[in-house]
Amino acid sequence: MRRIEAFSALGVMALALVAVAAPVSAADQSYMAVQDLVPALAEPQAELDRGLPLDVLDELGGLNPDSTRFLGEDDKASYWVAQDEPSNVCLVIHTSWSTSSSCADFPRFHRSGIGMATGQSYEVPEDIIEAYLLPSDISPEQIAETGAYRDVKLSSQATKKLESDLLVVDTAASDKLSGETIERSSGESFQFTPLEYGPSSEGK
Repeated sequence: MRRIEAFSALGVMALALVAVAAPVSAADQSYMAVQDLVPALAEPQAELDRGLPLDVLDELGGLNPDSTRFLGEDDKASYWVAQDEPSNVCLVIHTSWSTSSSCADFPRFHRSGIGMATGQSYEVPEDIIEAYLLPSDISPEQIAETGAYRDVKLSSQATKKLESDLLVVDTAASDKLSGETIERSSGESFQFTPLEYGPSSEGK
């Protein structure tokens, strides 16, 4: 794991923890397009999808404004998927105080998805936002019991169904996520590794 600092357009610092995937082999390179694993990216961009300011996208490493797609929201944040100029898949978490992102190239996303936790402090679990963007052939139910994750809804302004598999963890729940290896019908495996954060995870 590695800890990074992310800044919003207002200059408010947020702590962000992102998953660092292990290298993958060339055998994991699939004939599938990224849109097959993130169906939202195959949809035409709607007005709601363009809700992230251009200067914020620049600060997040130059995310392509034409690629942003709104995934859903809850009472803590809104969740988006986008691509950067190298066409990596990026999960974006936008709150009232910061916007953070984590990106993975196609083979890594196919193998292990994208995980990110963000918050102003890791001392209070209830204040942390922890989310995972999963490939479309992996469902949240394969990773966690229902009580371990939050209900993310589409905005009332949304005109399309939430198609991507977004897992937003209920960090206040007693049920914690554990590592899982899921076998795909193709014979390939998906490796889920939960994030570790808080005082006990310092230095990992």
